[in-house]
Amino acid sequence: MATKEKQIIDYFDNIGSHFILDGVPIMEVKLPDEVLDEWLNWSKKYRKWKTHNLSFLKDHINKGENTFQISISTNDLENSINLPFTIRLGEYFMHRLHGLSMVRLRKCITLRTHLGHHDNSDYWLNYTNIGDSNPIHVHAGNLSSVIYIDNVEDTPTYFVLEDGREIRYEPKVGYVLIFPSNQEHYVKEKETDKERVTASFNLNFNNTRYDDAKGDMSITHEEVIIKK
Repeated sequence: MATKEKQIIDYFDNIGSHFILDGVPIMEVKLPDEVLDEWLNWSKKYRKWKTHNLSFLKDHINKGENTFQISISTNDLENSINLPFTIRLGEYFMHRLHGLSMVRLRKCITLRTHLGHHDNSDYWLNYTNIGDSNPIHVHAGNLSSVIYIDNVEDTPTYFVLEDGREIRYEPKVGYVLIFPSNQEHYVKEKETDKERVTASFNLNFNNTRYDDAKGDMSITHEEVIIKK
């Protein structure tokens, strides 16, 4: 294995990465301090739009029943440590899930974007206040996430499995969950006053490169997606 790829695998192994339940493709990863600090700074910077009289123009298109959601700007993303961390996390997830080579996964995974649109990337903040909720839903793309940034301990995330079972995940500040985009999940109505801050992203596969990365493996493009 190339030294760089081994370094990336060792890094994610060592910071604390594991599937939350055997046989279920939902992985919990501890955020490095630098990544969490960037999210905390963004959450303060973008909060000003909540009370702006034209905030509805900036609202994230995939809005759930949250007080406010807003995409991170292209400029902030391109100058961040979060973007490369996110892409490498997607590669690591696929490596752990299917044993795909990190070398061959290079440039297979990209951030889902909408160039020229105000809601330009599927990389957004969620501000949740008392009375807010997020009903059962799935995401666009191939891989998605929930990032836990501030005041998250009193509001679990629920995942609905194919067999009807539900997983109640007790979130912790400074952690991210990554999972297939069609994994159903929801958050019940918030009952406490403290504003909950989370974030999410959606990743896409570059199909041509992904097929090449599989090599002779028998998995299909759809097998990362949970069967319904």
